[in-house]
Amino acid sequence: MVEGTAAQNRITFRMSEAGECIRSLSAKYLGYEPEARPDWLQTAADEGKWHEERLVQEINKDNAVVYDRQLEVKIKQTTFTLLGHIDGKVDYWKNTKVDNTKLLEIKSMSQYEFDRWMKGKFNEFPEYADQIACYMKATGLSETAYYVKNRSSGYIDKDIIRLGDIACDDCDFGQRLIIIFDKLETVAKHVVQKELVPAVCDMSSLQCRRCFYKYLCVKTKEDMSVQEEAVLRVAANNWRKGKELEKASKELIEASKKTFEEHTIASELKSWRFEELAISNVEVKEHEIPARLQKAYSYVRIDDIKKEE
Repeated sequence: MVEGTAAQNRITFRMSEAGECIRSLSAKYLGYEPEARPDWLQTAADEGKWHEERLVQEINKDNAVVYDRQLEVKIKQTTFTLLGHIDGKVDYWKNTKVDNTKLLEIKSMSQYEFDRWMKGKFNEFPEYADQIACYMKATGLSETAYYVKNRSSGYIDKDIIRLGDIACDDCDFGQRLIIIFDKLETVAKHVVQKELVPAVCDMSSLQCRRCFYKYLCVKTKEDMSVQEEAVLRVAANNWRKGKELEKASKELIEASKKTFEEHTIASELKSWRFEELAISNVEVKEHEIPARLQKAYSYVRIDDIKKEE
């Protein structure tokens, strides 16, 4: 949402959005219609709230207390405001004089998502790291009691997350916040100018495949149009140039591979490095490949008739 006067142009982002794609965020705040959300998403959200309440009850059983549930926190920047509601704060030593207050963050996941979490933690869920980075900045707390519950088995992965644990790309906590703020500032400026943020869609990534605004990046058949002759001529010339470069590239690579192969065999080395290239002699044992069904599919084939003539 946009707050204040038109001159102020201050946009309020949710802290839970801090890790989202900048193009989808700009689409959301420009009022683009998202794709229909599946019913199971709402079911998962409702279950998440139920599991959160159960976990809070469990935490409160021992010598601990959870408080400031859903406390509103803010971070104000020049062009935008970050608004969030924390799950709470927890003090594990409530009957002592020691201040042991930590931010509390609770997530619940399906079996598939939980497996992803256990495999890569914040590397698999960088958006969660961005979210608690904002919470920790807004609350001034340097530690987060992070609970992730498997909704299928009931298993709970608990960890104490410190500022250094949510560094990214060899940067520290402060630099991560700078990256987040720079990203959101970019979105805010484009929204004020009423334009989408340019971004490259990567449909091999889970984030892009799950995006509800991917139709703005990937054309549907209905969006496509018959091209003008000049555009088609450029495409044809580029295709031929590309094929020539592709052939030259393959020849260079194959020649290099042959040289490396000869050296590897002659030197009897299993693996070696040269000019920051790692060369290994990989031996694949004989094995059977089970038959599989190839599903029907279609593709565009291009043959150079001019070359064949």
